[in-house]
Amino acid sequence: MSRLFRMVVMCFINLTKLDLLKYIAVILLLVLGSMELSFAQDKYRINGKVLVENYDFKGVKVHLATNGRSNLLNLSEVGIFTTDLDWNKVYRFSFSKPGYVSKIVEFSTVIPDDRSHDIEPFYMTVRLFPMFEGVDTIFFKRPVAKVYYDEKENDFTDDRDYAMKVVYRIKQMREKSERKAKTLKKKQVPLITDDSKSAARTPVQALDEKKEKSVEITDKAKSIVDTGTEDTVKGHVYDLPALKNTYPPGKTVEKFYVGDKEITRVIIRDESKQDVFYRVKHAWGGVYYFIDESPLGIFAVTENSFERYTGLSVSNRERADIKSSN
Repeated sequence: MSRLFRMVVMCFINLTKLDLLKYIAVILLLVLGSMELSFAQDKYRINGKVLVENYDFKGVKVHLATNGRSNLLNLSEVGIFTTDLDWNKVYRFSFSKPGYVSKIVEFSTVIPDDRSHDIEPFYMTVRLFPMFEGVDTIFFKRPVAKVYYDEKENDFTDDRDYAMKVVYRIKQMREKSERKAKTLKKKQVPLITDDSKSAARTPVQALDEKKEKSVEITDKAKSIVDTGTEDTVKGHVYDLPALKNTYPPGKTVEKFYVGDKEITRVIIRDESKQDVFYRVKHAWGGVYYFIDESPLGIFAVTENSFERYTGLSVSNRERADIKSSN
C-alpha cells in the first residue's frame, strides 16, 4: 500500500512539474510578445518605392543615414522597401543607380512630447531619372525633398515650398541642356545651296518634318500620370489641353471628360509659384489624386493632401457611389 502511495505521489509531482514548465513557457511567450509589440510601437514605419525607366532596378541602392551612421536597405525586385525609424531623429534616404541622378530625401521624426506615436505609416515614392548633360551634381548632394511632422494635421507631410524650388531648379538645368543641344545641332547642319534644296528635301520629306514637329508639340501638351503603384498602367496618357501660359492669381478649376473618366484639373497660382493638381474619377468608382511636378512627372497624392491644397473635396454622394461600386 505504501509503495503504491509513493508511486501516485511521484506521478503527481512529475505532472505538476510538467504543468509548471508549460505555464512558465506561456508566460515567457506573453512577455516576449509584449516586448516586441512595445518595440514596434516605438518605431515609425516607412513604406517606399523607387521608380526608374523601363522598370530596370539593377544597381538601384537605397541608403538610410542618421547621426553619421549609414546602412543599406533591402530592395525588392520591383523597387519596394520598408524600414522603421526611431522617433525624434532626422534621417536621410539616399537613392542611387549608375548612370542616373542620385537623390536625397530628408525625413524628420521629431514630434512634440505630448503627441501620440499612433500615426499611419508614410508612403514614399522616389523617381530616378537618367543623367543628362549640364546636370548640376553638386545640387543633388542636398535633399530634393524634406518631410516633417505637421501638428495641425497630426501627420507627416512634405515641405511643398521647398520641393517646388527644387523642381524649378531641375527645370532650369534641363532647359539649359536643351538650348545647348539645339545650338550644337544648328552648327552641325550642312550648308545647302538654293539649287540643291529641291533635291535634298523632297515633298515627302518636308511633310515628314511637319509631322515630327506636330508630334513634338502634341507630346508636350500631354499629361503623363504615373502613380508609381503596382496597379498603375505604365506610361498611361490622358490627352488634355495644354496648360495656358498664364493663369489669374488664386484657384482655377477645369473639368474634362476623357473616355469613361472625369478629370478635374486645379491650378493654384500666387506671386511666386503655380501648383497643378488632378482628380481622376473612373466610371467604375475609383478616384485618384495627383500633383504635377514637371519635369519630374506627375505623382500620386492622398485624398487629404488634395483637399488640403485645393479646397475641393469628394461629396458624400460621390463617396456613397464609390462604396456601392466597390
